[in-house]
Amino acid sequence: MKKTALIIFLILPAALFLSSCQAVFTFSPFSGLQRDPSTLSAEQQKTWAESVLATGDTESMAEAYAIIQALLADNPDDPELNLLAANLAIGASGLSGLLTSIDTSSGTETLEASLETLDYELLGDVAQHVTTAAENGGEVSESEYVNAAAAIVMVEANESGGFDSIDWDNPSEDLQTALDFAELGGVDIESLFNGGE
Repeated sequence: MKKTALIIFLILPAALFLSSCQAVFTFSPFSGLQRDPSTLSAEQQKTWAESVLATGDTESMAEAYAIIQALLADNPDDPELNLLAANLAIGASGLSGLLTSIDTSSGTETLEASLETLDYELLGDVAQHVTTAAENGGEVSESEYVNAAAAIVMVEANESGGFDSIDWDNPSEDLQTALDFAELGGVDIESLFNGGE
């Protein structure tokens, strides 16, 4: 009996130690990203969407964008949610990855080829989100203005049949918004999308 008690006495702490080690070494700090976002509170959904934005995963960002859009239905003028939605739309559309990988000074050929790869439904929402954020006291950064301008130009190029078909001299209302955004971002957007011409 004493032998059995001694064995149990020795095994129990060892089992507890091993299970504790397993808990520590199998813990993932990103496990929260795997939760169903629809079960989270509004504040948690916003935090989750911000975390997804940092991952760069387009599918996850598209899911996060849909979640933020649902939150905006209840509070359409919220500047922070609108900026988050704009950034998610740019990421989910594929534009942010494109802009970081293409050298526009070499001409627009590579940009032309990329037109088919973007999600224009998402890009079409960006300008309104940025405008709403700015009109409601949101702190829109220069890079956010430039990204929004780029989103508009990509939509314009897609609809007009390419970058060479964009009428910079007689801009549409949307293109004028892009020019205004670019100016706020400190960038000459026309030169950027004309290979520096």
